[in-house]
Amino acid sequence: MVSVAALPVTSSCTVYFGEHEDAYRRLISLHARLGHRDAALRAYRRLQARLANLDLKPEPTTAALVSQIIAEHPAAAPRG
Repeated sequence: MVSVAALPVTSSCTVYFGEHEDAYRRLISLHARLGHRDAALRAYRRLQARLANLDLKPEPTTAALVSQIIAEHPAAAPRG
């Protein structure tokens, strides 16, 4: 069972350990498991930006996780 209570703790880890990619992967995965697709993708974009400042890119494991999230949780179709 995934708990929303884990979000603040996991999110704090990304603040204090900004370039620690495992913390971001855990946050991204947690958001996805809670059905928060957009929040998961925002966390990934934050990681990309932090790593870009160091001339780095996300690890293949992280990129694969995000690809999986996109495939399993497609964006909602626009209502019209």
